[in-house]
Amino acid sequence: MILKRKKQASVAVVVSCLCGIAYAFTGGYLELNDLTLGSGPGSVTGQTSLLTDDDLSTSLTLPPYGMAYYRFNQGVQIDSFQIKATANVYVKYYDANNNAMADSSSTGGDITGASKINLVYSRSGVYTVALYNNSSQPLTVYEFDVFGPNSPNPRVNCDWGGYLARKNMSIGYTNYSVLDSTPLLTDGDKKQPYQFAPYMMGYYTFVSPVTINAFQVKSSADIYVKYYDAAGNAMADSSSIGGDISGTSRQVLGRARNGVSTVAVYNNSSSPNSIYEFEVFGPSPVGGVQTCTQVTPVPTATPVPTATPIPTATPAPTATPTPLPTVTPTPTEIPMATPTPVPTVTPTRK
Repeated sequence: MILKRKKQASVAVVVSCLCGIAYAFTGGYLELNDLTLGSGPGSVTGQTSLLTDDDLSTSLTLPPYGMAYYRFNQGVQIDSFQIKATANVYVKYYDANNNAMADSSSTGGDITGASKINLVYSRSGVYTVALYNNSSQPLTVYEFDVFGPNSPNPRVNCDWGGYLARKNMSIGYTNYSVLDSTPLLTDGDKKQPYQFAPYMMGYYTFVSPVTINAFQVKSSADIYVKYYDAAGNAMADSSSIGGDISGTSRQVLGRARNGVSTVAVYNNSSSPNSIYEFEVFGPSPVGGVQTCTQVTPVPTATPVPTATPIPTATPAPTATPTPLPTVTPTPTEIPMATPTPVPTVTPTRK
């Protein structure tokens, strides 16, 4: 899987690597958004992220006359599309009321994913775009996207429209122990998993008992679905073994489970299991009401710079006065005493 990088322009980028990383489309309206599967707009048989996951090695098989479509929050303009598929496909466009607009086809264009197929004229006011297998044979599609002057489109998460949509599930090792609580299993985001330890379960208790006749899961390994009555007694389990764990389609139970008060997804393995999304469905309607929300990335807060402290002025050192040398006083000359002249003695004459 290629790591997502910030996109700056609506261009097709081909990234290759000898280490086995797949090519990817970037800059389109559909990138990383889930597509709904069905026979037409409004028909829901499942959802998939495999056609928009930036990975040309993953694929989905569209059945004869099957469709994968995306509904925009507002009308957009589409100028081109890009696809990797095993056969030609049709791209269908619908207005706000699901009225069909002029289709376009990949016939004569590139279906290897190497380049875009430009439309002869733009489709404006498109609310739903669909990839359609106009054939009596299955069609394998690896990646698909559409482009216009305002792409890329903000990412939108869509839940599967079942009983558990956007509800917190309790995590534990029994249907009454609580180690954690998480919305990751039911939030509509098929890319963020919850890591289940060996023999761990995630469960939800309904306000009143329900009937369950199908489940859908995206996980890295097989899971068990466990059902409990109002007294907490286990009912017959069901398993995804041999069924779809990619999140693309529902698994219909051989017989409905009636009077279910608690439902659990269970990792019946001695190895960890990453579970991305889990849902259960009932008879009226089986599909429930699908809810989509736009994912607004939370901007990283710009750190407020810490004010640089103003350094305290270093006081100028007080000059140490240079001591004046002590003047050695010049000794006062002591005047010599003037000798008293000795009178000259005049000798006496005898």
